[in-house]
Amino acid sequence: MQPKLSEVLRHYPWVDVCTEKRIQGVLSLLDKWNNVYNLTGLDRDLWWDSIVNESLALVNLLPVSVRTASPQLPWMDMGTGAGIPGLIIAAALPTQSIVLVDSRQKKIDFIREACRRSDLDAVIPLCHRLETLPSVRPELIRGVSVFFSRALASPDQLLRYAGPMAVSGAWLISPRAGTAHGKGIQLRMAERSDGTGECVQITLPISARGLKCLAVRLEA
Repeated sequence: MQPKLSEVLRHYPWVDVCTEKRIQGVLSLLDKWNNVYNLTGLDRDLWWDSIVNESLALVNLLPVSVRTASPQLPWMDMGTGAGIPGLIIAAALPTQSIVLVDSRQKKIDFIREACRRSDLDAVIPLCHRLETLPSVRPELIRGVSVFFSRALASPDQLLRYAGPMAVSGAWLISPRAGTAHGKGIQLRMAERSDGTGECVQITLPISARGLKCLAVRLEA
């Protein structure tokens, strides 16, 4: 039996009070569009876990000081696809500016419509390739403090994408990230010095599913 969305959100006390309504709106629209455009292959019966639970759990890996920073620097979901995890995070933290980047126009069209219907005004959807984004839209992506990516590429490649856009001390959080193993990972970044991080195993609430994530703090 699927748990109620409210039961999942109870494990994330930092979410906004209207999070449930916004997430329900996003998932309802995703269900409709997915029947036509196949935006995600994730099992519909498990969206509460694979989309909602997992997306919010990634935010728990950030220091509280980053999540509550003021003024808020932008976050980014690299290779967002159907807006996972970016749309769910935006629904939970509606004042946090989040740039959702994907090279496929149909997925960005879905994200724009989801933002319109669920009043996610702080989301910036961009249809673009990550490798050329800094030179094409610098006004939108400079000074990013947090990057998310659902294993779009290897850890080193993710850091090459993030490097030119990141502020000093930015975070990269990526579930299932490529070949990274163990602690004390040293990762080279284009145009920046090393990023140091670790692979962590987290257990998602309710489902008790284990999830390996790469968590890297990008150094100056």
